[in-house]
Amino acid sequence: MFRAAVPPRAERVQRLAFVVLLAVLAFRALLLPVLAWNSRYVMDEYTQATFPLYIPMGFYDGLDPIKTVLYIYVFEAAHRLTRHAVDLLHVARMEGALLAFLAAAATFGISRRLGRSRFEAWFAVSVLFSFTNFMERSFRIRSDTVAVFFATAAAFVAVGGEGPGRAFLAGLLAGGAFLSTQKAVYPLAALGLAFAVSGLGFFPVRRQLARLGGYAGGVMAALLAYGIWFDLRNPLRVLSMVFLSPLHFAPLHGNPYYSGIRGLYVPQTLGRNPVPYALAAIGLTLVLVRIRSAAPRVRLAAVAAAIVTVLVFLHQQPWPYIFVMALPFLSVFAPEALSWLEARASGRGPWVRLAACALLMWQLPRNLAYLGHDNGVQNEVVGYAERLLGPDDRYFDGIGMVPTRYLAQFVSWEALVLEEVRAELARGDDSSIRRILDSRPKLWILNYRVHELREYLPRLLDPSYVRVHPDVLLTGAFFRDARPVAFVNRWPGRYRLFRPDGSPSGEPWRLDGRETSADGFVPAGPHEIVASLADGPRYLLPVGTTFVMPLPVTSPLDNLFYGVYD
Repeated sequence: MFRAAVPPRAERVQRLAFVVLLAVLAFRALLLPVLAWNSRYVMDEYTQATFPLYIPMGFYDGLDPIKTVLYIYVFEAAHRLTRHAVDLLHVARMEGALLAFLAAAATFGISRRLGRSRFEAWFAVSVLFSFTNFMERSFRIRSDTVAVFFATAAAFVAVGGEGPGRAFLAGLLAGGAFLSTQKAVYPLAALGLAFAVSGLGFFPVRRQLARLGGYAGGVMAALLAYGIWFDLRNPLRVLSMVFLSPLHFAPLHGNPYYSGIRGLYVPQTLGRNPVPYALAAIGLTLVLVRIRSAAPRVRLAAVAAAIVTVLVFLHQQPWPYIFVMALPFLSVFAPEALSWLEARASGRGPWVRLAACALLMWQLPRNLAYLGHDNGVQNEVVGYAERLLGPDDRYFDGIGMVPTRYLAQFVSWEALVLEEVRAELARGDDSSIRRILDSRPKLWILNYRVHELREYLPRLLDPSYVRVHPDVLLTGAFFRDARPVAFVNRWPGRYRLFRPDGSPSGEPWRLDGRETSADGFVPAGPHEIVASLADGPRYLLPVGTTFVMPLPVTSPLDNLFYGVYD
């Protein structure tokens, strides 16, 4: 047999298409870590970056997590590499970017194992990098980031062979995705169903059952290892919590706060990514309509992609990062659409390739605009709060924005929790806030969750804290003159007087009628403080406090999480 000669012009166009494809891919690959380093942090990233601090407390033994926690051990690497909060966040983001690249590598590998050429495999990866959701969300410090890596690795293994051994390894990896977040039950179930139908008509029943058993065995092995790790004597107790804990989210169904999320973010992702979604959807549809004649591994990949996509788009809370879970599965089928278009181009196939590669730049302006979501203000707040907190000091903000320090109370003011706290305060019950204050927070970060309770918190916080930054309240008191001031101290420690310009005054002061030297220890509880020798306004603040701006701070609060999903 002889290979048909390719006209020189067509060959040149093909080469140009490949160069354009690699240029698109290389540019986006370089852009991904820049986006990871620079883009504004989502509130959940702080919370999940902080969780490794609580590993010594013992998950499922005194500290019962709602979600599975394998991802916490992945991001613990950042805690081991640095103890500075902002650097830790950057390192964790780089971990996320690495996992995104590994998911892309798995996408390339899946494409090759499905019989695609190198050009087509690179095209699939380029389509994946063309999704704005992948470029802007795949690196997040989130459990979903880890789960996507495990899920794509499981798919890569699953299409690599037809024996029960590979099915077992795929199940093990799919179990790892689920143990990173329960939302990964979507790819886990999708791969299971794909194994069930991919061999119909190709393999004997015994072999088909062996493959299904291998996959189920891998999933069960991952779950059992997880249970044993946390409770050697009673792993079933841990596993029961894993499966029952999602009931915590049952109240979210039908809640007005979440009811509009699907109507907001599903149109957003479709509207911003028409080209990659169209290529992937056309390619997947073309495979599904001839699924009966497709090879087992193609069946498996197609069924898994279809199921996981439907489940992800029907998710109760489809925030922009959740779509990333489906994108590698979808992108694998974009080359099928390319081949279909080439076959109908009447000898202009190379031009179709070139046009498709050029179209993948469609979303680039959006990616560049996203660079404007700078995290400078957030990093400044986190770094400043960390400098004010000693190694054993605690703080509160309803989120956990300083990943190197403990919250005064291990409480996250999620939307429903915040509503409960607001309702309690409205009826005069401030017990939940007093429990936090009794845990001796040295400072409060005034993010939107704290600001949401602005009607009720001042009467509880004003006697104990001074605003030393637009977004930070620090334990202390303010003196306009030499008259006594009531100070309800929540943080026992050494204090001294400061001038409004931030310099220590060195003046003695009186604590409950007893004169102190320039600095003195103030126990927790209510006190009367007098700056008797002050010749102007003074602030009583912890020893060693440094300021980034003169006092008093009257500038408006920063909206630390504005536009993070825009």
